[in-house]
Amino acid sequence: MIQITFRHVLSSIIWILIIAMITVFSYRYSDRVEALFHNFNYSAELTGCTIHNNRCVFVIEHQKFDVTFLKKPTTDEENQFSITSSAAFSLENSWVEGVNMYMGKTPVIVEQQNSQDTKALLYLGSCNLNSMEWQLILNFKHKAHPAVVRFTTVN
Repeated sequence: MIQITFRHVLSSIIWILIIAMITVFSYRYSDRVEALFHNFNYSAELTGCTIHNNRCVFVIEHQKFDVTFLKKPTTDEENQFSITSSAAFSLENSWVEGVNMYMGKTPVIVEQQNSQDTKALLYLGSCNLNSMEWQLILNFKHKAHPAVVRFTTVN
């Protein structure tokens, strides 16, 4: 015969409370993470451009930016580009990543930066796909959302 004591009941209640708290926290945490990624993706889709003829223009918070590649971006080599604007800006951080194939995040190297012009390098790794889509993420100081510059390389 099993004898249930106060200690068993208390232990069971504590375990039930712990499991309930973990469950509630995990649901709330996953909702926050999902909302964060949803907002990032939504804002990134609104702010950005696609490179055509080595250039694209976009606007963030009423400020126009012009991104120009020195030559058509290619894999397995450094690619130089510039960002210009008629108003002052500061590039906080930036990276490039694959869109149709995960290639990791490759940081952008800023070579020169002044108040209205930034010159930078990015390196695109090799890929076995004939056509690879990329996105260059640009985070500017004092801007609420990043910009996404999309482009394609062909092997």
